[in-house]
Parts: sequence; structure tokens; C-alpha cells
Amino acid sequence: MTIDYSDLTEYADAMRSFDMVVAAEMRRAVGAAMTAYETHTVQRTPRFMGTLASSIGYVVDGTGANLRAALTTPLNYGKVVELGRRPNRRPPPSGAIELWVRRKLGLSGKEAETAAYLIARSIGRRGTKGAKMFEKGFTAATPAAQRAFDNALTRIAKVLA
Repeated sequence: MTIDYSDLTEYADAMRSFDMVVAAEMRRAVGAAMTAYETHTVQRTPRFMGTLASSIGYVVDGTGANLRAALTTPLNYGKVVELGRRPNRRPPPSGAIELWVRRKLGLSGKEAETAAYLIARSIGRRGTKGAKMFEKGFTAATPAAQRAFDNALTRIAKVLA
């Protein structure tokens, strides 16, 4: 009796490469999705001093199909810009606001200090409305992210076929 198991060998070889194909396609899809999220979020970020928008980026970690990604900023005030600030709180430090006053309003010296103090006090009393740039960017980029994953699944299916 002779058993031809050459098809089984080919199948086993294909299955060994399957993990590598899935990992590569998922990393590609996550990268495309996160690029879309980053682009749409940065476009919606207020340009106070120009540093917040340029600080937004994504990180991807994990291996294979077990990837985790996060879009974030290392700047402390990013959360306040995103969510806003409740009224009747302690005013924010006027130092950063003073830099903004100097750049945007062209004031200097005591005028800049006074304006920054008054703005900080007003923010403390009235609060601020959140820009929701991450939330809005996520909503806007979701169709592009979905396409990236759909395309990855299509490519994976072609490899299996």
C-alpha cells in the first residue's frame, strides 16, 4: 500500500508560514489605521503654541496578531485640551500662558505677566471647553482604519487560497 501525503506536507508548510503572514499583515493594517488616527487628530488639534499637535504620535507593541496600539501625547496639558477644564478650580500656572501671550499677542514684560495672570484667573473661574481632537479624529479616521483591516484580511485570505 502506498500513501501519497504530499498535499498534507504542502498544507503543513503553508500553515507554518501563515503565522508570519498574519503578523506582517496585521502590523501593516495597524500602522495604516494608526497613521489615519494620528493624521485626523493632529488636524483637529488647536494650535496654541504649536507643540501639542507635533507631540501627538502612536506606539505599537506586541507581536504577531497580538498587537496593541495607542495614540497619545507626552504633554501634560494634552488631556486638558482634549477634555476641557471644569469651572471654579484653581487657575492653571500663568508661566505657560505667559509664553503664549508673548507669542500670540506680542506683549512683553509686565504687560505679558499681567495678561497671563488675568487669562489664568479667567480659566480658573470659567473653565474651558474641550477640543475633543482625539475623539473627533477617531471618529473621522475609523472608515480608513476599517478599510486597512479589511484589506489585510483580503490579503491573508489570498495567501491561504
